[in-house]
Amino acid sequence: MKKIYYTILLIFIATTITYSSNNTFHIKNTSYKSDSVTAYLLALCNYYTYPDLLQVQDYKSSTELIDSLMFKFKAYGVDTCYYLENKLTSTNIVIFESDNSLIISFRGSENKGGLKNWYKDWMKTDLDATMTAVADWDSVYLHQGFVNAFFSIKDSLIEMLDSINQYHKKIYLTGHSLGGALAIVAATDFAINHIGFEAVYTYGSPRVGGTAFKDFYDCLAIPTFCYINENDMVTKLPPNKKFWTKEYCPCYDVSHCGQYQNIGTQYVIDEYYKIVSERQPNLFDGLKKYKLGSIQRHSIAEYCSRIFYIYFKHDKSLIEKLPQPPEIP
Repeated sequence: MKKIYYTILLIFIATTITYSSNNTFHIKNTSYKSDSVTAYLLALCNYYTYPDLLQVQDYKSSTELIDSLMFKFKAYGVDTCYYLENKLTSTNIVIFESDNSLIISFRGSENKGGLKNWYKDWMKTDLDATMTAVADWDSVYLHQGFVNAFFSIKDSLIEMLDSINQYHKKIYLTGHSLGGALAIVAATDFAINHIGFEAVYTYGSPRVGGTAFKDFYDCLAIPTFCYINENDMVTKLPPNKKFWTKEYCPCYDVSHCGQYQNIGTQYVIDEYYKIVSERQPNLFDGLKKYKLGSIQRHSIAEYCSRIFYIYFKHDKSLIEKLPQPPEIP
């Protein structure tokens, strides 16, 4: 029996998957809605970009990270992994390459890796929530920390893509937490500069910009699928009440910025492991609803587990082929 097990081309998105003689899944993309297998496998992709979750001994060793990723995924159809970082901003990207796809995964905020990493991720990026206008993007206002982090690594990323994507493979952007926000900023830049890509998948992403940015992003018609655990507090930040809008918007007329907004198609997962109606998460919704609270809900392991349960609990054929979700700490 041919060995078709999970092939992490898994990771490599598809609404329709077919099996070929070289034991890899090939992708036929339709980008108007989220695909269940794609959503789960990209969540796993994001999980393993964190060195501690991949059991990397030397946290700062990019060589050990890539070796560990290849050891884990090569048998599933990943040909090569690449790692990019900007040490000044602690911005990190892992690119997974298969025979027909490139997955660009932006790593989220790190709790490990030393005090400097923590300071750069949380203090200089996440909490730098004053909005800044991006001139080439119709001067819409975005989260200053996210903009600075993406542009600190953009040139290296474009140079890498020019080098490795000579055969015009399908590109997907993804990220968890801070990484999700950076994936959205990257998608905006790619769309404006006519760099082709298929879709964006985020998990527990904070808000990236105000109402004006949301309207601008919607006009770009970027397929964007955002998974949100119902009481994941990070998805409700920065807060979007009028008081905070005045604090974050540098303009006298705050309508130039608008209130911070969640964007894309939102798949909100409730406490009963069901995807409920799409809506804007409210800062105070669900904070007392269920055990372990909003910090636990933000874990990428929990996103993997919940998405796996929602989509595949009754599909034994897929359960046998897909990697099992990681344990929730």
